[in-house]
Amino acid sequence: MKFNDSKVLSDRKPHQAINLAKAFFLCHTSSTLIFPSCQYVSIRSKPCYGFSLGITKERSLIGAFSFYTKTKEISDVSCDGCGLKVVAKKRVLLEEGAPFLIIQLNRFFSPEDRIKGCITFPLSLDLAPYYSSSKGMHYELYGFIVHAGEYASSWHYYNVIFESSSWYKLNNEDFDPVDEQEVLKQEAYTLFYRRHTIDMNAMPSYSDTSLGENSEEERLIPLGMIHHP
Repeated sequence: MKFNDSKVLSDRKPHQAINLAKAFFLCHTSSTLIFPSCQYVSIRSKPCYGFSLGITKERSLIGAFSFYTKTKEISDVSCDGCGLKVVAKKRVLLEEGAPFLIIQLNRFFSPEDRIKGCITFPLSLDLAPYYSSSKGMHYELYGFIVHAGEYASSWHYYNVIFESSSWYKLNNEDFDPVDEQEVLKQEAYTLFYRRHTIDMNAMPSYSDTSLGENSEEERLIPLGMIHHP
């Protein structure tokens, strides 16, 4: 079947588009630096709109997240406590999850070299092991992008999306159903997860006019999108 994008809405104001990006994708990580020489600890929060993860020998998304949040030793770091350059231990964890997650797998090394093959990914993702607090964050896969070229310089991509309880492959104007087992065999490059409490069928509402156009509070989820089980 063919895909028709003529009905895609594009009448949002610029500030609405920016605030939607914040509302849907903005999350925070917590970076902890421990300096064993003087016991000084530095904790910093950093905003981000997605994750770029290296591929490990496990060749899985879970393995990539485990490596990303693993405690690592870094040398020649200036300590704010004692002022010396020493070896420190660093760990990055998720501090505040976003309603939607964008996760890029680093498949490319150069224009002529990339990591090929399937990197396993779950349909349901539990981020509890990578979270700085005890509360867990459960996400569901709703789509991903596949790089179909032989080399990194080959610019052909297609999408696989979850819509109306079924999976579909969107390749240029072709829109074809795909079974779940075939979905899990795809060479995903960028994955998109949503928090399981998000209702994708609800229409966003912007009826709350108490917020100014530039208010940081407008990064809240549009009314009607949150589903409370």
